[in-house]
Amino acid sequence: MMLTDYRYLCLIYIGLTLLYLVSDYFKMRRFWRAIEAVMSRNETIDNIAALPRGYSTQQKLFVRALKKQVNNYHRFVATSIDKDKDKQNFAMYWAHEIKTPVIASKMLLADHKEVLPEKVRQQLDYQLNEVDRLTMQSLYFARLDSFEADYIITEVNLARIIKDVVKRQATLFISKKIKLTMTVPDVWVRSDSKWLSYVCDQIISNAIKYTPPSGEVTCSIEQRDNHVSLSISDNGPGIASEDQQRVFDKGYTGSLGRSSHKATGMGLYLAKQMALKLGHELSLKSELGKGTSIQIIFETKPQYFMPE
Repeated sequence: MMLTDYRYLCLIYIGLTLLYLVSDYFKMRRFWRAIEAVMSRNETIDNIAALPRGYSTQQKLFVRALKKQVNNYHRFVATSIDKDKDKQNFAMYWAHEIKTPVIASKMLLADHKEVLPEKVRQQLDYQLNEVDRLTMQSLYFARLDSFEADYIITEVNLARIIKDVVKRQATLFISKKIKLTMTVPDVWVRSDSKWLSYVCDQIISNAIKYTPPSGEVTCSIEQRDNHVSLSISDNGPGIASEDQQRVFDKGYTGSLGRSSHKATGMGLYLAKQMALKLGHELSLKSELGKGTSIQIIFETKPQYFMPE
Protein backbone atom coordinates (compact mmCIF):
# COMPACT_ATOMS: atom_id res chain seq x y z
CA MET A 1 0.00 0.00 0.00
CA MET A 2 2.81 2.35 0.89
CA LEU A 3 4.61 1.59 -2.40
CA THR A 4 1.46 2.39 -4.34
CA ASP A 5 1.08 5.70 -2.51
CA TYR A 6 4.72 6.53 -3.22
CA ARG A 7 4.28 5.84 -6.94
CA TYR A 8 1.12 7.92 -6.95
CA LEU A 9 2.95 10.83 -5.35
CA CYS A 10 5.78 10.50 -7.87
CA LEU A 11 3.33 10.61 -10.75
CA ILE A 12 1.72 13.73 -9.28
CA TYR A 13 5.15 15.34 -8.85
CA ILE A 14 6.18 14.47 -12.41
CA GLY A 15 2.86 15.75 -13.74
CA LEU A 16 3.18 19.04 -11.88
CA THR A 17 6.77 19.41 -13.05
CA LEU A 18 5.77 18.82 -16.66
CA LEU A 19 2.88 21.24 -16.27
CA TYR A 20 5.27 23.89 -14.90
CA LEU A 21 7.79 23.31 -17.69
CA VAL A 22 5.13 23.46 -20.40
CA SER A 23 3.63 26.60 -18.86
CA ASP A 24 7.09 28.19 -18.58
CA TYR A 25 7.86 27.22 -22.18
CA PHE A 26 4.73 28.94 -23.49
CA LYS A 27 5.46 32.04 -21.38
CA MET A 28 9.00 32.18 -22.73
CA ARG A 29 7.79 31.63 -26.29
CA ARG A 30 5.16 34.36 -25.93
CA PHE A 31 7.77 36.77 -24.54
CA TRP A 32 10.40 36.19 -27.22
CA ARG A 33 7.78 36.28 -29.97
CA ALA A 34 6.77 39.71 -28.67
CA ILE A 35 10.44 40.75 -28.82
CA GLU A 36 10.69 39.42 -32.40
CA ALA A 37 7.53 41.32 -33.34
CA VAL A 38 9.11 44.54 -32.09
CA MET A 39 12.24 43.83 -34.15
CA SER A 40 10.24 42.92 -37.27
CA ARG A 41 8.46 46.29 -37.12
CA ASN A 42 11.89 47.96 -37.16
CA GLU A 43 11.21 49.48 -33.75
CA THR A 44 14.35 50.95 -32.26
CA ILE A 45 15.45 50.06 -28.77
CA ASP A 46 14.76 53.71 -27.88
CA ASN A 47 11.02 52.96 -28.01
CA ILE A 48 10.65 51.51 -24.52
CA ALA A 49 6.86 51.42 -24.80
CA ALA A 50 7.17 48.85 -27.59
CA LEU A 51 8.89 46.33 -25.31
CA PRO A 52 6.72 43.50 -23.90
CA ARG A 53 5.85 43.54 -20.20
CA GLY A 54 7.30 40.17 -19.31
CA TYR A 55 5.32 37.28 -17.82
CA SER A 56 7.73 35.64 -15.43
CA THR A 57 9.84 37.22 -12.72
CA GLN A 58 13.00 36.71 -14.78
CA GLN A 59 11.44 38.32 -17.85
CA LYS A 60 10.24 41.30 -15.84
CA LEU A 61 13.74 41.72 -14.36
CA PHE A 62 15.21 41.50 -17.88
CA VAL A 63 12.83 44.17 -19.24
CA ARG A 64 13.46 46.39 -16.21
CA ALA A 65 17.24 46.11 -16.66
CA LEU A 66 16.91 46.81 -20.40
CA LYS A 67 14.76 49.90 -19.78
CA LYS A 68 17.32 51.15 -17.26
CA GLN A 69 20.09 50.77 -19.83
CA VAL A 70 18.01 52.57 -22.46
CA ASN A 71 17.36 55.45 -20.06
CA ASN A 72 21.08 55.63 -19.25
CA TYR A 73 21.79 55.69 -22.99
CA HIS A 74 19.32 58.57 -23.48
CA ARG A 75 20.98 60.56 -20.71
CA PHE A 76 24.41 59.90 -22.22
CA VAL A 77 23.26 61.04 -25.68
CA ALA A 78 21.63 64.18 -24.26
CA THR A 79 24.81 65.04 -22.34
CA SER A 80 26.96 64.44 -25.44
CA ILE A 81 24.70 66.67 -27.55
CA ASP A 82 24.93 69.44 -24.95
CA LYS A 83 28.72 69.16 -24.88
CA ASP A 84 28.90 69.25 -28.68
CA LYS A 85 26.70 72.35 -28.74
CA ASP A 86 28.97 74.01 -26.17
CA LYS A 87 32.02 73.24 -28.31
CA GLN A 88 30.24 74.49 -31.43
CA ASN A 89 29.17 77.70 -29.72
CA PHE A 90 32.69 78.31 -28.42
CA ALA A 91 34.21 77.71 -31.88
CA MET A 92 31.74 80.12 -33.46
CA TYR A 93 32.35 82.71 -30.71
CA TRP A 94 36.12 82.40 -31.13
CA ALA A 95 35.90 82.68 -34.93
CA HIS A 96 33.83 85.86 -34.68
CA GLU A 97 36.01 87.43 -31.98
CA ILE A 98 39.33 86.74 -33.74
CA LYS A 99 38.12 88.72 -36.76
CA THR A 100 38.48 91.99 -34.83
CA PRO A 101 42.27 91.84 -34.29
CA VAL A 102 42.77 90.47 -37.83
CA ILE A 103 40.86 93.39 -39.38
CA ALA A 104 42.70 95.84 -37.10
CA SER A 105 46.05 94.36 -38.15
CA LYS A 106 45.14 94.68 -41.83
CA MET A 107 44.18 98.32 -41.34
CA LEU A 108 47.40 98.99 -39.44
CA LEU A 109 49.40 97.35 -42.21
CA ALA A 110 47.62 99.42 -44.86
CA ASP A 111 48.24 102.66 -42.94
CA HIS A 112 51.99 101.99 -42.58
CA LYS A 113 52.75 100.17 -45.81
CA GLU A 114 55.15 102.91 -46.95
CA VAL A 115 57.55 102.23 -44.05
CA LEU A 116 57.73 98.49 -44.71
CA PRO A 117 59.70 96.78 -47.48
CA GLU A 118 57.41 95.41 -50.18
CA LYS A 119 58.43 91.80 -49.54
CA VAL A 120 57.79 92.11 -45.79
CA ARG A 121 54.42 93.78 -46.40
CA GLN A 122 53.38 91.00 -48.78
CA GLN A 123 54.41 88.33 -46.29
CA LEU A 124 52.49 90.00 -43.48
CA ASP A 125 49.46 90.42 -45.72
CA TYR A 126 49.70 86.76 -46.71
CA GLN A 127 49.89 85.57 -43.09
CA LEU A 128 46.91 87.72 -42.08
CA ASN A 129 44.91 86.34 -44.99
CA GLU A 130 45.84 82.81 -43.87
CA VAL A 131 44.64 83.54 -40.34
CA ASP A 132 41.41 84.90 -41.81
CA ARG A 133 40.98 81.87 -44.08
CA LEU A 134 41.65 79.32 -41.33
CA THR A 135 39.33 81.21 -38.99
CA MET A 136 36.56 80.98 -41.56
CA GLN A 137 37.38 77.30 -42.01
CA SER A 138 36.82 76.64 -38.30
CA LEU A 139 33.62 78.70 -38.38
CA TYR A 140 32.18 76.81 -41.34
CA PHE A 141 33.21 73.48 -39.81
CA ALA A 142 31.33 74.41 -36.62
CA ARG A 143 28.26 75.29 -38.72
CA LEU A 144 28.37 72.15 -40.87
CA ASP A 145 25.90 70.17 -38.74
CA SER A 146 23.40 73.05 -38.74
CA PHE A 147 23.93 73.79 -42.44
CA GLU A 148 20.26 73.37 -43.34
CA ALA A 149 19.29 76.34 -41.17
CA ASP A 150 21.83 78.69 -42.75
CA TYR A 151 21.53 78.61 -46.52
CA ILE A 152 19.27 80.04 -49.19
CA ILE A 153 19.22 78.62 -52.71
CA THR A 154 18.94 81.38 -55.31
CA GLU A 155 20.22 82.08 -58.81
CA VAL A 156 23.84 83.20 -58.46
CA ASN A 157 26.35 84.45 -61.01
CA LEU A 158 29.06 81.79 -60.96
CA ALA A 159 31.57 83.98 -62.83
CA ARG A 160 31.14 86.77 -60.28
CA ILE A 161 31.79 84.38 -57.39
CA ILE A 162 35.01 83.11 -59.01
CA LYS A 163 36.22 86.64 -59.72
CA ASP A 164 35.55 87.72 -56.14
CA VAL A 165 37.43 84.71 -54.75
CA VAL A 166 40.40 85.36 -57.05
CA LYS A 167 40.43 89.00 -55.98
CA ARG A 168 40.65 87.95 -52.33
CA GLN A 169 43.51 85.61 -53.19
CA ALA A 170 45.36 88.21 -55.30
CA THR A 171 48.21 88.58 -52.79
CA LEU A 172 48.95 84.85 -52.99
CA PHE A 173 48.98 84.87 -56.79
CA ILE A 174 51.32 87.88 -56.82
CA SER A 175 53.70 86.62 -54.12
CA LYS A 176 54.22 83.30 -55.95
CA LYS A 177 54.09 84.92 -59.41
CA ILE A 178 51.43 82.45 -60.47
CA LYS A 179 49.80 82.99 -63.85
CA LEU A 180 46.00 83.00 -63.71
CA THR A 181 44.00 82.00 -66.79
CA MET A 182 40.25 82.51 -66.58
CA THR A 183 37.53 81.50 -69.02
CA VAL A 184 34.45 82.37 -67.02
CA PRO A 185 31.44 83.61 -69.02
CA ASP A 186 28.43 84.95 -67.13
CA VAL A 187 26.54 81.79 -66.22
CA TRP A 188 23.86 81.59 -63.56
CA VAL A 189 23.40 78.52 -61.38
CA ARG A 190 21.19 77.67 -58.43
CA SER A 191 23.18 77.66 -55.19
CA ASP A 192 23.87 79.58 -51.99
CA SER A 193 26.32 82.38 -52.76
CA LYS A 194 28.02 82.40 -49.34
CA TRP A 195 28.62 78.66 -49.07
CA LEU A 196 29.52 78.29 -52.75
CA SER A 197 32.01 81.13 -52.39
CA TYR A 198 33.64 79.28 -49.52
CA VAL A 199 33.84 76.04 -51.53
CA CYS A 200 35.54 77.87 -54.43
CA ASP A 201 37.84 79.69 -52.01
CA GLN A 202 39.03 76.39 -50.54
CA ILE A 203 39.69 74.85 -53.94
CA ILE A 204 41.54 77.89 -55.34
CA SER A 205 43.54 78.27 -52.13
CA ASN A 206 44.52 74.62 -52.39
CA ALA A 207 45.55 75.07 -56.03
CA ILE A 208 47.75 78.06 -55.13
CA LYS A 209 49.33 76.19 -52.22
CA TYR A 210 50.55 73.32 -54.39
CA THR A 211 51.39 75.30 -57.54
CA PRO A 212 55.12 76.04 -57.79
CA PRO A 213 56.37 79.65 -58.13
CA SER A 214 55.73 80.98 -61.66
CA GLY A 215 53.24 78.16 -62.19
CA GLU A 216 49.72 78.44 -63.56
CA VAL A 217 46.18 78.13 -62.22
CA THR A 218 43.24 77.89 -64.63
CA CYS A 219 39.55 78.56 -63.91
CA SER A 220 37.00 77.71 -66.59
CA ILE A 221 33.21 77.48 -66.82
CA GLU A 222 31.47 75.34 -69.42
CA GLN A 223 27.77 75.10 -70.24
CA ARG A 224 26.23 71.76 -71.14
CA ASP A 225 22.68 70.73 -72.00
CA ASN A 226 21.72 69.81 -68.44
CA HIS A 227 24.55 71.10 -66.28
CA VAL A 228 27.27 73.68 -65.78
CA SER A 229 30.82 72.64 -64.92
CA LEU A 230 33.43 74.73 -63.11
CA SER A 231 37.01 73.47 -63.39
CA ILE A 232 39.90 74.76 -61.28
CA SER A 233 43.24 73.35 -62.40
CA ASP A 234 46.90 73.78 -61.50
CA ASN A 235 50.21 72.55 -62.87
CA GLY A 236 51.53 71.51 -59.47
CA PRO A 237 53.07 68.16 -58.49
CA GLY A 238 49.81 66.26 -58.83
CA ILE A 239 48.39 63.66 -56.45
CA ALA A 240 49.49 60.05 -56.21
CA SER A 241 46.87 57.56 -57.39
CA GLU A 242 46.68 55.92 -53.95
CA ASP A 243 45.79 59.32 -52.42
CA GLN A 244 43.15 60.41 -54.93
CA GLN A 245 40.30 58.38 -53.44
CA ARG A 246 40.94 59.84 -49.99
CA VAL A 247 41.72 63.53 -50.56
CA PHE A 248 38.14 64.46 -49.58
CA ASP A 249 38.31 62.46 -46.33
CA LYS A 250 38.36 64.41 -43.08
CA GLY A 251 41.88 64.90 -41.75
CA TYR A 252 43.58 63.15 -44.68
CA THR A 253 46.65 65.09 -45.84
CA GLY A 254 48.23 62.65 -48.29
CA SER A 255 51.92 62.30 -49.06
CA LEU A 256 52.28 65.94 -50.16
CA GLY A 257 50.65 67.25 -46.99
CA ARG A 258 52.78 65.05 -44.76
CA SER A 259 55.99 66.13 -46.48
CA SER A 260 55.17 69.85 -46.27
CA HIS A 261 53.70 69.73 -42.72
CA LYS A 262 51.28 72.51 -43.75
CA ALA A 263 48.13 70.60 -44.67
CA THR A 264 45.31 70.08 -42.16
CA GLY A 265 43.19 67.74 -44.26
CA MET A 266 40.10 69.87 -43.62
CA GLY A 267 39.83 72.23 -46.61
CA LEU A 268 38.81 69.76 -49.31
CA TYR A 269 36.75 67.75 -46.81
CA LEU A 270 34.66 70.82 -46.01
CA ALA A 271 34.43 71.75 -49.69
CA LYS A 272 33.12 68.28 -50.54
CA GLN A 273 30.60 68.20 -47.68
CA MET A 274 29.25 71.65 -48.50
CA ALA A 275 29.01 70.88 -52.21
CA LEU A 276 27.01 67.73 -51.46
CA LYS A 277 24.66 69.62 -49.15
CA LEU A 278 24.13 72.21 -51.89
CA GLY A 279 23.36 69.45 -54.37
CA HIS A 280 26.56 69.88 -56.41
CA GLU A 281 28.97 67.15 -57.49
CA LEU A 282 32.66 67.58 -56.67
CA SER A 283 35.26 65.43 -58.43
CA LEU A 284 39.02 65.35 -58.88
CA LYS A 285 41.40 64.38 -61.66
CA SER A 286 45.14 64.35 -61.18
CA GLU A 287 48.31 62.99 -62.71
CA LEU A 288 51.52 62.82 -60.73
CA GLY A 289 54.00 65.40 -61.99
CA LYS A 290 51.45 67.17 -64.21
CA GLY A 291 48.91 68.81 -61.92
CA THR A 292 45.42 68.54 -60.51
CA SER A 293 41.96 69.57 -61.67
CA ILE A 294 38.90 69.80 -59.42
CA GLN A 295 35.50 70.08 -61.04
CA ILE A 296 32.16 71.21 -59.61
CA ILE A 297 29.05 70.09 -61.49
CA PHE A 298 25.85 72.15 -61.17
CA GLU A 299 22.67 70.46 -62.34
CA THR A 300 20.70 73.17 -64.07
CA LYS A 301 18.16 74.12 -66.73
CA PRO A 302 18.52 76.29 -69.84
CA GLN A 303 16.67 79.23 -68.25
CA TYR A 304 19.41 79.58 -65.65
CA PHE A 305 21.94 80.58 -68.34
CA MET A 306 22.56 84.24 -68.96
CA PRO A 307 22.20 85.01 -72.68
CA GLU A 308 25.50 85.87 -74.36
